[in-house]
Amino acid sequence: MKQKPKLNFDMLVENTETLINKLKAGEINFAILEGFFDKSKFGYQLFSKEMFIGICSPSSKLSQQKIKLEDLLASRLILRENGSGTREILEQILYTNNLSPKSFASNLEIGNLNAIKKLVAKNRGISFMYQAAAKKELANNNISALKIKDFNIKREFNFVYLKNSVFEDQYHKYFDLFNSFRK
Repeated sequence: MKQKPKLNFDMLVENTETLINKLKAGEINFAILEGFFDKSKFGYQLFSKEMFIGICSPSSKLSQQKIKLEDLLASRLILRENGSGTREILEQILYTNNLSPKSFASNLEIGNLNAIKKLVAKNRGISFMYQAAAKKELANNNISALKIKDFNIKREFNFVYLKNSVFEDQYHKYFDLFNSFRK
């Protein structure tokens, strides 16, 4: 806002499925997505690659151990709602390990990352999210990153818009602007 005080902007925070549907309906111009989308149907630019991590409370017995993914199954899994890119990625990772959210002792589904981080900090369960989304809580030692063997997952965040849009050049300018703020 300091660098571009006259720039008017509306920002919507929703899950991947909702944002894709809004793009298709022409309700939004572009989105930054961390979830899966059909790259053959949309224009896009890679925005960043982020680490996907497991998190727990610092007071959890899991916080200081090197563990296997299967060691977490006795825990309550706190996960995002259906349609969330974070949930889709977690389910894909679990699936490739012959697991699912139902493999855990119990599940709690919440559609808000801040609420999930607060519950994890209070040792009410474990969760998975992007390291960037938990950066402040990790730095303040409110939550801990799980040390899971052979769990080194990095995923794309993409700047996505309708393919062949007449406004594509303008969208690229927005991408460049957003990217300049990250440096």
